[in-house]
Amino acid sequence: MFAYKLRSIMIDTLYITDLDKTWLRSDSSVSEESKEVWNILIEKGVPITYATARSYEKAKSLLKGHNFNTPSIVLNGAVIMSPEGEIISSKCMSYIQLSSILEISRSHGIDPFILGMEEGKDKFLYTDTLNEGQKQFIENRKGDSRLVQTNGGFKSQTITINFITKQEEGEFLRETLQKSLGEALEFTFARDSYLEGYYSLELLPPQVDKSSAIKQLCESLEIEPKNVVVFGDHHNDVGMFKFAGYSIAVQNAVDELKQLSDEVLENTNDEDGVSKYLSSKFQN
Repeated sequence: MFAYKLRSIMIDTLYITDLDKTWLRSDSSVSEESKEVWNILIEKGVPITYATARSYEKAKSLLKGHNFNTPSIVLNGAVIMSPEGEIISSKCMSYIQLSSILEISRSHGIDPFILGMEEGKDKFLYTDTLNEGQKQFIENRKGDSRLVQTNGGFKSQTITINFITKQEEGEFLRETLQKSLGEALEFTFARDSYLEGYYSLELLPPQVDKSSAIKQLCESLEIEPKNVVVFGDHHNDVGMFKFAGYSIAVQNAVDELKQLSDEVLENTNDEDGVSKYLSSKFQN
């Protein structure tokens, strides 16, 4: 367990928000009003942070103008970063696991994206074997320095393996990999929020999810789970909704998450639902 103490914190409730389609609008932007609410809470000493499937570097660029006083959770819980941008904790996949996954997927003509870390920097590796969904993914991220094409040699620490597929192909691949790897890895499979008609199959090291990272964070900050408030919209937020003392879904959240939540906001992410809630709570 790492040790990290908050400075000048006056409130013992920890607020954690998902980013995509929760704190961020659907075009990945943040309104000036939301940014102002966030920074006012920081000034008040309220511990507020985020838990996202995105990498730290991408999250940081999307949250430009936000101040931070609490460690953040990235890559769906695989990495915890300090407010200063240093890695506090990370969980990586073994080279043997990576090799086994690639051998199986390539036997079916499918190559994944591999998200790893090299010298503390995010790397998003891919080969020239791409389906149309993967090509669109790369096209949407032109100029992203993390994207690196490789001939198959992977030197980085592997954090996440991601397949972008059609539903039937993804379900078949998930079943095949699970039969081979058993409980050695965590699997998530869901409709891709940004690629129409495609699904995302993600493989993570064991016990890597947002809830595990939040638990680790709470232990370090000496905050009880009952004093954690979370916001989310999608299936990968289920774990943290079950862990937190109070869970809040934005209006645009999937039904599964709404059913698990303690409260459903009247507003969507595009209507700044989370920041409006926080503003009303701390307006005094």
